[in-house]
Amino acid sequence: MTIEATTNRVSYLGNGVTTAFAFAYPFHNQADLVVIETIAATGAQTTKTLTTDYTISGTTDAQGHYPDGGTINAVTAPASTVSWTIYRDPSPVQRLDLVQNDDLPAESVESALDYHTLLNQRTRDMITRSLRQPEGDSAAIDRLPPLVDRISKYLAFDASGDPIAVDPATASGTSVTTTGTSTARLLADRFADFVNVKDYGAVGDGVTSDQTAVAAAVAAGYADGRDLYWPDGTYLTTATIPNFHDVRHRGPGAVKRGSTTFYVEPAEGQTNTLYVATTGSNTNDGLTSSEPTLTIQQAVDYLAPYAPLKGAWTISIAAGTYAEAVSLPDHTNFQANYLTIKGPSVATVQTTPTAIIDYPGSGTVGMDLGSGNKVKVMDIKFTDWLSPAVTGLNVDDNSILWAYNVHASYCRQGIVANAARLYVQGGILHGVDWTTGAFPAGGGSVGVVAYAGTVASIGYGGTSAATGTIIENFAQAGYEGKSGTHVVSSWVTYQSNEVAVWLYTNSRFDDRHNIYKKNELVYLSQKGFISRDSVLGLSEYNFGTTYAQAPSDAGDGNFEIFNFYQYSAEEVFAHPDAIGGLDITKQRQSTEQTGTIASTLTRTLATIYAGTLQSGTGTNGKYLEVFLTGASTGAAGTKTVLLKLGGTTVTTLTIPTGTQTWSARITIWASNTTSVIQFTEATTATIGTVRSSVATVDAWVDNDLEVWTTIPGAADTATLHEVRVIKWG
Repeated sequence: MTIEATTNRVSYLGNGVTTAFAFAYPFHNQADLVVIETIAATGAQTTKTLTTDYTISGTTDAQGHYPDGGTINAVTAPASTVSWTIYRDPSPVQRLDLVQNDDLPAESVESALDYHTLLNQRTRDMITRSLRQPEGDSAAIDRLPPLVDRISKYLAFDASGDPIAVDPATASGTSVTTTGTSTARLLADRFADFVNVKDYGAVGDGVTSDQTAVAAAVAAGYADGRDLYWPDGTYLTTATIPNFHDVRHRGPGAVKRGSTTFYVEPAEGQTNTLYVATTGSNTNDGLTSSEPTLTIQQAVDYLAPYAPLKGAWTISIAAGTYAEAVSLPDHTNFQANYLTIKGPSVATVQTTPTAIIDYPGSGTVGMDLGSGNKVKVMDIKFTDWLSPAVTGLNVDDNSILWAYNVHASYCRQGIVANAARLYVQGGILHGVDWTTGAFPAGGGSVGVVAYAGTVASIGYGGTSAATGTIIENFAQAGYEGKSGTHVVSSWVTYQSNEVAVWLYTNSRFDDRHNIYKKNELVYLSQKGFISRDSVLGLSEYNFGTTYAQAPSDAGDGNFEIFNFYQYSAEEVFAHPDAIGGLDITKQRQSTEQTGTIASTLTRTLATIYAGTLQSGTGTNGKYLEVFLTGASTGAAGTKTVLLKLGGTTVTTLTIPTGTQTWSARITIWASNTTSVIQFTEATTATIGTVRSSVATVDAWVDNDLEVWTTIPGAADTATLHEVRVIKWG
């Protein structure tokens, strides 16, 4: 026969049904055929056995050869998951024996030639399926290294293209240059830059436990300070991994433990949580609530290898008291997301938190959030950061702090912000506990302090007193603004403080519907600026009620409203609702008169010096604002209170019979002449008359400002309480 085709192999995919697989290339003997089964999923191959796994059928010629090919008949139909490859592999022998001087057996010779052609085709097939040197190479490549040199080595090629043996442990035989770089490095060195968790047997399928592999990989990275790389996948662990947070993690992988997922290098939209509990241990990795750290500081320290943080991070603190000082390193988190440090959620923004940070006996700040950080502190209470400690919660330069339902009790300073941005939402800042009488010795000092250009919102998000912030019982001030700060205060209850709001040079206080009660003084300004915003409603001052500073004493009135030591740049009324002025007098004593008396001098309030009320243009000239408060008893009839300037009555107040408390605000300013003063009065509660008048008073001489009282009955009393006179303009 002739051999005109070069094909010597064919492959078929199984289907679980077909058993006959035909092929058209010739072969001499059934033993010349080989059948290989390949598993599609793994590439694993098995050589099938003639007769056991298959038989061969086909038409033979006179010499018993198969010139037209044949058919492989599988004993069992190959499954759809495998393929069968059928190829010709004749034995490399020469079976023709020619006898000298005999006739030439043409058929036998042709058969032998055919057989050797089949051998040549098989040889060519093997060569084409092998590594070959290109024909265009100018020189043949060198031989392989000797056996002793290539055992357990990689095949590589040197600079001349000749084969060499490479040690897999050191890759000593070759270097590579990374795309875009200039220096060649050994492969082993490059692989050693990182520890790969999969090099230690981790699977990352979220089902198979990788506990042992992950622990080994972490230990390797920790031992020599290398980063640990996590290929994409979910790595199931079942217990704390020692030193887990002492290595730097890289890659898209995530650790799964129970129902918790921890992203080793979180992306936007991914959240990691570290857990803290009083029942925990600082040897725990804190990845689950069942394996928490013991201290908050330990959880904060665990953030270091992930800083600057990516994604969203939460430190979840279980209920309990933590006697420790917590410090967050600068620039740990300055991304779009807040780092949230939170206790268990409670019912409202004023409900007492169950996670408490208590003074441990050393340290000055309960939680110091450092500079360049963006942090949300939620549902945490700070206690006893009083002396020698200084502050409950502190934040510094270029940081943003959102204090959500933060409570402070017995803290020298509740919350302090220095050159930062501060949001205080809800919460109760409480100075010193006491029930009646005046402030006890010592105790808390300031609720919120803002320094050095801080911009703050206190009562952030509040819509009522119940959803705002409470600042109470502070022996110095509820809020202090210093050095160019600006605060918006809305729906904040300032109560039982020595001073509610204390402002220093160039500090601004935007007053938006706050509640002031039981304060010794509401506003104290030293070159500060206060504005009142009527859009949300003016603040409540409890003018018509008795002053009683202590929480349990009856009466929600404030002792004084304004005290301005010095003018600020804006206190000349460029803004019609601005508060700014100079105290001429503040009198806190009470003067009581009893029995039937005609109009009698009760008290001299101040001497108004010549020129004090110099006329101005419109309503922006100089003027006085006089605040009077008093009380009366007795049924004999109405009492009369006169306000006189230079002996001229400028206001008459008529107090109804019976037990009464009263207050009045009288504004006195100059008209367009130098000798006429126009007076108006505004009264509240039980004042009997309200009127306006014009009186002639010589403003260019010194005039005493006095209060005179008339009492109609012997058993009646009249008392003049607090008095304040402020000069404006």
